Parts: sequence; structure tokens; C-alpha cells
Amino acid sequence: MYICVCNGINERQVSAAIEGGAAKVSEIYRANGCAPRCGQCVPQMRQALDRRAVEAYDAD
Repeated sequence: MYICVCNGINERQVSAAIEGGAAKVSEIYRANGCAPRCGQCVPQMRQALDRRAVEAYDAD
């Protein structure tokens, strides 16, 4: 499913960016070679980052 329609970023690309070290929304955009446009996807990207942080915490 697409997370960012403006830039064509899907869930897999968001996950790959996070797995690659992205810790901020801006880093997810940068990893995908783009910048935010309308901003409606920012909350979903933040949720993905939060989920990853919780998973990392639980793994410790």
C-alpha cells in the first residue's frame, strides 16, 4: 500500500529506509530520493518509526 501518494513511496520502501537507519521522517524521504509535498503521509511515517522503536526496545 502507498504511504506517500505524492512521491509514490510504499510501505516496503518506508520499512527499508527505517531498516537502513532512518530515524526521522526526513530521512525516510531522503532514502527514497525525494522530499515531502503535501505532508499527509507524515503521521503514517511517524507511526512506522514509533513501531520500529518499540520493536527495538522489546528486543533488548
